Amino acid sequence: MTRKIKAIIALLLTFACMFTYVACGEDKPDDKDDATQAGAQSNEELKGSEEVSEFISQLVSGEDSSDDDSSEEVDTTPKPSLHCIPADTFSDTDADGKAQRDSEYVSINYDSMRGIWLDQFSMNSIYAAGSKQKPEENFTRIIDKICKGIADAGFNTIIVQVRPNGDSFYPSEYYAPSYYVVGKYGNEFEYDMLKIFVETAHVYGLSFHAWVNPMRLMAGINLNNCGEQYPLTQWYKDEAKRASNLSQSGDLMYLIPGVEENQQLVWDGVTEICTNYNVDAVHIDDYFYPTMDANFDRVHWETVKDNYDYGIEELSRRAYRLEQVNKLVKGMYDAVHAVDSTLWFGISPAGNIHNNLNALYADVNTWCSVTGYCDYIVPQVYWGFEHPSTASKFDICCEAWRNLCTSDDVRLIIGIGIYRINAKNQSDFKEYAEHDDVTKRQLEYIAAMEKNDGFVFYTYSTMFNSSGTLQGIQKERKNFLPTLKAFGGDKAYTVVAFQEAEGEESAAESTDASSAEASE
Repeated sequence: MTRKIKAIIALLLTFACMFTYVACGEDKPDDKDDATQAGAQSNEELKGSEEVSEFISQLVSGEDSSDDDSSEEVDTTPKPSLHCIPADTFSDTDADGKAQRDSEYVSINYDSMRGIWLDQFSMNSIYAAGSKQKPEENFTRIIDKICKGIADAGFNTIIVQVRPNGDSFYPSEYYAPSYYVVGKYGNEFEYDMLKIFVETAHVYGLSFHAWVNPMRLMAGINLNNCGEQYPLTQWYKDEAKRASNLSQSGDLMYLIPGVEENQQLVWDGVTEICTNYNVDAVHIDDYFYPTMDANFDRVHWETVKDNYDYGIEELSRRAYRLEQVNKLVKGMYDAVHAVDSTLWFGISPAGNIHNNLNALYADVNTWCSVTGYCDYIVPQVYWGFEHPSTASKFDICCEAWRNLCTSDDVRLIIGIGIYRINAKNQSDFKEYAEHDDVTKRQLEYIAAMEKNDGFVFYTYSTMFNSSGTLQGIQKERKNFLPTLKAFGGDKAYTVVAFQEAEGEESAAESTDASSAEASE
């Protein structure tokens, strides 16, 4: 049987397993443009898109995924090697065979980030096959191709979702195995896919950032089906704990940010990742409070409201929510750095600054101006230059964030929504239909900013998808790839030296392009 026939069969089987179509490459599953955090879907609805499935089928078969791009010229210009981590610094294992961070490992983060987000929707069909994990050999082969493709395209950093819904993509003491990896809640891991992913990324010089959603959980029915040993399932099944620790918004459950027990669970989970894996950073995005509704955390609010008396309850509640999210974020930063001072902690808030402060209760003013909350911030500036809202125009929004980032210890990296290329028929994004160089101009604008430390693309399945419906992204890709590969110059190949706790510079030297080439 030829590889092409196998690819077709794999594609048909994938389609047969789909009950719901989520167009990851056409629009985000959550509407973050309004920064209202309203996009809640039940876990039963979270399936891979047809476009992602076609891409995966081609990837497994080894077929060219360029569609009608056969006429595209291949860039054969020699490029500097990214910093590759020696094999002997891969994750160790403890006496029980569990993954364990190598005590000698020095995190790799680049002076100019060229990043891309790999969300759970893009990767679900790569991790799972039906109701169980994809065979380890198949997974390892596919992940190798994915990491190579990302590095070849010019990226140096991947931000990989490892906890989307109060679950885990790795064996965890605190969180149940995720359905995105094991195929069904209640299943167990057959192997540690995160260890393989991290090590493979490092082979190709990619910095690996583990992405978690700290407060958003799965639907209650799924919490009920997870193992009794996990705190979230225990709390959900205990009527008193459910009332004090959890709340529902839409179809999903959420941790109430102000509850100390919830905060400690999040911090323990972050510590676990950093302790067990050679990740280079921990990353969170904009899922904090899913609603402004006072009923969301009313039970906890009643126990603390006397400490927040601003005369008007709405102002008092806002102060309380901002403070509790700050405490959560500060604790995550501290937990990451307590494990390894070379690690980074990054945040990707919604692009609208006003809505961060007043709808999500994300105190971006503090995070960007005060040391100790994050090492880098990636605002989601997911709009073009011609957006009808002045505040949302790409250049104006970028400048607003540049002005906000006054701390020398916080790197400003801009999040670009390349998935918008597929939303060109929406009224707010007509410029993507009229121009094939929007992303190219966005990269050029960021590169010229007075303060800029890189970019991150959302999302993986948009850029690397091969569906015939994505002609627009193919044209855009031809325009922006040269700019992407030149972005940051040597800084994109330079590993950031870190500072020891005493303030002395580490013996770990920065690795620039020339030294990387010399080591080949």
